Amino acid sequence: MDLDRSRHEERTPLLDRVTARDDEYSSDRSSVLEFSKRDLNQSTLVKRVKYYIPSFAWIPSYSTTFIGGDLLAGLTVASILIPQSISYATSLAKISPLAGLFSSAFPAIVYAFLGTSRQLNVAPEAALSLLVGQAISDIRFDTHGEDGASEALGIAVSTIITFQVGLITFLLGFFRLGFIDVVLSRALLRGFISAVAVVILVEQMIPMFGLVALQKIVKPETTIEKILFLLENAFTKLNPVTTMISFSALGVLLVLRNIKNSFKKYWFIYRVPEVLIVVIVSTFLSAEFRWDNDGVDILGSVSINAGHSFLQIPLQSSTLKYLRRTTSTAVMISVVGFLDSIVAAKQNAARFGHSISP
Repeated sequence: MDLDRSRHEERTPLLDRVTARDDEYSSDRSSVLEFSKRDLNQSTLVKRVKYYIPSFAWIPSYSTTFIGGDLLAGLTVASILIPQSISYATSLAKISPLAGLFSSAFPAIVYAFLGTSRQLNVAPEAALSLLVGQAISDIRFDTHGEDGASEALGIAVSTIITFQVGLITFLLGFFRLGFIDVVLSRALLRGFISAVAVVILVEQMIPMFGLVALQKIVKPETTIEKILFLLENAFTKLNPVTTMISFSALGVLLVLRNIKNSFKKYWFIYRVPEVLIVVIVSTFLSAEFRWDNDGVDILGSVSINAGHSFLQIPLQSSTLKYLRRTTSTAVMISVVGFLDSIVAAKQNAARFGHSISP
């Protein structure tokens, strides 16, 4: 009995040590699991943030060696977008040139932080500007008096269209519906783009021949009427100076682009922004020879009238009254712009070897 009792007393501390060791192991294991879950949750959160805000992924790894090339690229793109946006705003969208400048600046800034394509152009496009201008023209045609001819009507209509397009596009992007580009056939998209190109060509030929003043008198509405208007007046009532400047600038652009393509191995020639050269030279010549005295339409000084405040809420009584009439246009712009951007982004991603998030 005494021997068994001594053995039991020796075994009891040993069991206590084993039990304590097991408890310590269990505690350490639970702590490791808690840290692992916490790290996993943080990693998942970081991945989600980088997924929805891609700038958090590329800004920390941005190298200062890219600054020179990015500045040159920004200057080149700006030299194209500034005159292009002004032209689209005044000629196609039928709104003020100031609206064209703002519409080319803010989307690029926002997309730099939220977009994944490195080459996508998010500035105003000709097809979408034409749709906005058509909606404004239809509402102006049905609005009589001074309200129909005022600039405020164009701003109100374009504002409510832009708000709807932004909301629809945000929902398409939030639900990651980038796959819908495979639903519509390529033939349908190419047909739409080709038709828009014809309409834009007709729209741009009128100011190139200096017939804008006559157009405001005759008021051709449809594309067919504008084609007949050009055939009737292009060679009889054109402005010779405007026509010479327009087609000379177009020819210089084509020649410079062909020269650049022939000297691709010389970067200092290939990277010359031909649009910027044409804009600077034509601006200098216009001021030197006073082409405006010869009947050439120039932009001139642009007055900035922001009303009571620079930023205003888009949902106001002056814009909401056009909501129902512009919804179909907004849906069309959203779908066309969304598909066009996705197709262009995927093509650039495949060409330059980087991934995008549709």
